[in-house]
Amino acid sequence: LNKLVLPCILLSLRTFCYCQISPIDTTLYSKFNYFLQGSVSNNGKYISITEKHLSVNNTLIFSPGSQLKINLRNIHDLSFSPDNKLAVYLTGKDSLGVLKLETPSTTYISNIVQYAYLESGDSLWLVYLTGSPENKLVLQEVHSNSIITLSNVAKFFLNSKQNYKTSHLGYSILAERISIQNNTLTLILLNNRTGHFQEIWKRKKADRFTFDERSSCLAFLGEVDSNNAVKNSL
Repeated sequence: LNKLVLPCILLSLRTFCYCQISPIDTTLYSKFNYFLQGSVSNNGKYISITEKHLSVNNTLIFSPGSQLKINLRNIHDLSFSPDNKLAVYLTGKDSLGVLKLETPSTTYISNIVQYAYLESGDSLWLVYLTGSPENKLVLQEVHSNSIITLSNVAKFFLNSKQNYKTSHLGYSILAERISIQNNTLTLILLNNRTGHFQEIWKRKKADRFTFDERSSCLAFLGEVDSNNAVKNSL
């Protein structure tokens, strides 16, 4: 009996080993879709969802309760405008896509270094800076398509503390111009009341910019010559 039991046990173990599930191939994980990010417009009307499949990022923009569905591939940094009428995103290395959600239609702007939204009173501006050789600062009003430009700009700053109810009374954007020839830095403010730029500083160095909430004052640290006093003010 013992001689019979032992072969049966060995046969059972052998059969069990052959019935084991094969090891999971970890490369399968790379073929799954997985969620990257999502966003919702301020009024909740528009939603964006970005998923990754293999090496492709797929972004879907849709509006619940409507037939709007827009598919975009390999974009990044998508955001809805504060007035819920635009979706702005980057594509490739330096192209800015401006999607009008109500139409819908898309405009592409190439050679973008930096962009942001600026709300001033009842106006909404898309602010962007192009790269070399233009180095142009452009402010485009979303509703009227009015455009204000400033050339030879290295970078710009927006007033993150501004009170949007009173921002049209003061200053909201600061631009830097750098001259390589004489090694000077020029600071230029956009006057919201006139729509014109105003030069306020021309020295070697300035940083740590801070606006007040009413966009009427700007504080910063600057480097000046020992014989010169600072006379510029808002």
